[in-house]
Amino acid sequence: MNAIVGSRWWKFDFHTHTPFSTDTPWHNLPEPDSLSASDWLRKYMEASIDCVAITDHNGVGWIDKLVAEYRQLKDSQAFEKRYKRITLRGSNEGNGNV
Repeated sequence: MNAIVGSRWWKFDFHTHTPFSTDTPWHNLPEPDSLSASDWLRKYMEASIDCVAITDHNGVGWIDKLVAEYRQLKDSQAFEKRYKRITLRGSNEGNGNV
């Protein structure tokens, strides 16, 4: 079978939350700040996810934090050896009670 140039499978998570969403398991960790932005990103990179849509409830409080942390990781010398490139997309799953 001939491979088609440029084709590949992508792994997306089209609906996920961060600890910003107070009604998700991330928020119920024993210590409120026990999951850092870096840890959150690494969990997705270790799962070989290519793109994540962050759909926090009633706010976007973690999106800028995640983007800033990803840029910092990407600029590190160890990035290519230790981490995987990932695309982050932010949105807000709101119910009007912002």
